[in-house]
Amino acid sequence: MQRLGIYKKTPSKRKGQQPSEWIRGNCPGGKVQIDVKYVPKECMSPEL
Repeated sequence: MQRLGIYKKTPSKRKGQQPSEWIRGNCPGGKVQIDVKYVPKECMSPEL
C-alpha cells in the first residue's frame, strides 16, 4: 500500500540516543572504587 501511495509510512516514535560524556580519572585508578573488608596488621603502616 505504501508503494501504491495510499498511505505514507508513519515516522518513528523512538527517541535518538544522546552520547554520554566520558568521565576521565585524574590519576591512574581514579575511576576505580574498591571496598576492603579486612586489612592485615602487617600491611598497615604507622605513617599516613
